Amino acid sequence: MGHVTTVGLWKRVLLATVLFVSATIALAAPAAAVAAPIRTGITIDGLVGDWAGIPSTTTTLIRPLATTERMVNGLEWKVAHDDANIYFLFLVNDDYDYNATNHDLSAAVAVLFQIDPAATPDMGGGNGNVDLWHWELDCGPGVLSGFNLMSGNDPQCNLDDEWANSTSNRRDDTMANELYGAWSHTNMTAPGATGKWVFEMKRSLTTADTGNQDYQFRVGTTAKMSFAYWDADETPAGWQPWGHYASCRDPVTLDFSWISIDLEAPPDIGALETQIDNLQGNLTDLRGDLADARSTTEATRTAANSLATVTYVSLILAVVALLLALVSMFRKHGKGAAPES
Repeated sequence: MGHVTTVGLWKRVLLATVLFVSATIALAAPAAAVAAPIRTGITIDGLVGDWAGIPSTTTTLIRPLATTERMVNGLEWKVAHDDANIYFLFLVNDDYDYNATNHDLSAAVAVLFQIDPAATPDMGGGNGNVDLWHWELDCGPGVLSGFNLMSGNDPQCNLDDEWANSTSNRRDDTMANELYGAWSHTNMTAPGATGKWVFEMKRSLTTADTGNQDYQFRVGTTAKMSFAYWDADETPAGWQPWGHYASCRDPVTLDFSWISIDLEAPPDIGALETQIDNLQGNLTDLRGDLADARSTTEATRTAANSLATVTYVSLILAVVALLLALVSMFRKHGKGAAPES
């Protein structure tokens, strides 16, 4: 191999670094939508431990009919999916109010998803159907709620699978309720205790619905979501149907429009393997260039500069080799694990 200049050597170092970065992040370009990563092992129990490591989003809640009443950054939520279900975790910063005999004196929530393209978060706005997961707390903390194959109603715990096309037309699904949920609170020591409500939910990605009443989640598409919260402290008699808070994307402009959610696709192992192969080839060239640089007369004449260059490049090669080993381990893991979608 002929003499390699320091500039040429650094070009190869730069190329190797770019290839490695490309191999590890090319498939994860940022997007405006909230990402729903692939995650297994989530249990619907009202506990948050199995959500560790999943990114969260913070949203301000505002009463649409009284916009000065706000819960600034009052909602923290997470979303994930596996090959069968989508999972949601909603944490609402509010005091503990639970009444086992009157759900108006307990918190309540609803999660809405756009079914028809023109439907708006105000229960469709008369422009199309929305999927509505409506939860009034008729069962205690940690009790698995929802799921009824006969209709959208949950007669025991009141986690209902509903649909609507306007504020005056809200109905239970006619086919089935495929929701599961469990709730808790971070401080259930006494009524009025300060803390956060925990609402954990899941549903199958797709359902048997044929009546345009369920939103069907699919990898590679964008779901549109909105969230509503009813505060039991709204009046002495509890919350009122029209007094809810709603997720607001921009409190300055009062933007109550849909929040976009993208379901993360499984990694393209083939593309990653190609990137790794390219990196391995470039690393081989780098090692040869380094050996050549060490043996040249020019490197000997400029011993001080060459020594610094060789030492620095050696460190870079060590880092690249370590990162390559980690990526190779990921490739082996990807081949041995069942693919997730």
